[in-house]
Amino acid sequence: MAGARVFGFVAFTAQGCVASVFIIFVTVMLAFGSWIFHFTSNRVTEELVPDLKSTDPGHRNGFERFEPLVVNLLFASLFFFGTFFLTRLDSAFVRSPHPNIFDFAAKDLGQGFISRDTNQKIPHGPLELSGEEIGYSIMAVGSAMGITLFMAFLVPSFILWRSAQISCSRASADLSRLQLPQSTGLTEAEIRAKLKDMTFWPLKYPRPAELTLFLLLGGACFVYYNLTLFLIGACIARATFLFLGIAVGNRRR
Repeated sequence: MAGARVFGFVAFTAQGCVASVFIIFVTVMLAFGSWIFHFTSNRVTEELVPDLKSTDPGHRNGFERFEPLVVNLLFASLFFFGTFFLTRLDSAFVRSPHPNIFDFAAKDLGQGFISRDTNQKIPHGPLELSGEEIGYSIMAVGSAMGITLFMAFLVPSFILWRSAQISCSRASADLSRLQLPQSTGLTEAEIRAKLKDMTFWPLKYPRPAELTLFLLLGGACFVYYNLTLFLIGACIARATFLFLGIAVGNRRR
């Protein structure tokens, strides 16, 4: 009993610490996004302008400088996603009849794609959930995961994307006011061509469509945890293709 109490105290204290860090993280990111977006309005004397001297191959015109920040946001969001996802698996294991985690992984996860009519050793099919499985704790964890991905990553990334759009539009509409030809040494035609080809997403990878697909797959696997191997397989496959693409690109150089 003493060991269980110590473990419970440490576990719930750790949860409180993670929750505090999470709240601070979300607050700082929203404040940063609001601060950046402030420089795209007429209320400031110094506004956000595309860097037309940028040599970025992705044509982000200076907004590639925000990539390290967004990458760190993505890694932090993935960390919280992994924490909440493991909490979901832990809850499923506690409610399952399996004697140990290895039996749970082999049958619920390893054989989770099989219908229960085919294999009676698994508690339910891949898209079947008992009424007791989705309770308050899982709903709370799922809500926290959604808030993490939406508020801590998607919202700041969208603000940067929208800021890039607005700054490009304002620069295209009023080249003389911003004195872009004089400051860049480019002609108006060259400036408009660079602004027309500008990319607004701050990351090289993942692209918005691919990120959305992974988020949808992760959300589905969170609810129907038997499909976790789908998520793992998709991540391994994409990492493999990305590695091969980088290797081929380096070989061509």
